[in-house]
Amino acid sequence: MTEAAFVATVIQNCLRGMKIVGKSGQSRLQPTVITALQEAGFNTDKEDTRKFLQARVPVWRSKDDHAVVPTSGRRKIDIVVYKNNRLVALVETESDLDDLQELGVSGRKNHYDVASIASNSDGCHFDSYNSLERMATAAFYYSVFLATSHWPLPAEGTALLETIRSDAPSIHNPANVAMFLVSGRCRAMDRPILQRRLKSLDAKLLCANDA
Repeated sequence: MTEAAFVATVIQNCLRGMKIVGKSGQSRLQPTVITALQEAGFNTDKEDTRKFLQARVPVWRSKDDHAVVPTSGRRKIDIVVYKNNRLVALVETESDLDDLQELGVSGRKNHYDVASIASNSDGCHFDSYNSLERMATAAFYYSVFLATSHWPLPAEGTALLETIRSDAPSIHNPANVAMFLVSGRCRAMDRPILQRRLKSLDAKLLCANDA
């Protein structure tokens, strides 16, 4: 079993039998996943205190106007997983994915449904979620760091993402970083909406109500 598959198994096991009611992704789901990963021998950096995702990095496009949304501070990944200081995986936890819409955009203020900065092979931006794009951008910037020994500046990184027109994980996630979007509850339509973006990153959607 690969290390990424082991992380997936650990998370799936801790989700088994869990019922998430209301907005408790941060208060219940996140600490449960952290505890399970720690008990499995991993080091977990809650809210990315080590700043794997750099400051002021734009992470997604608005689905309202498809403009890249600036970041004034720093977007924080829920859980960055390490083993002996070696990056293992990125994990985001959500109570639900209810902002996803089969058509149009959520009408909720500060909705979480977004579009990717990069494009798919058709030249369109992926339908996505803000937490998924945090991981996607962090993983892409990490691949640039591995290739060049420096983290791209926000404008440079955004320009690189905007040049992408592909469905291939080797393009969107060149460093093959394991990514897990963990949701307390998924509707039947959620996975199909995100499927193309998940596949482009080789990322996994894990739902408590499926475990």
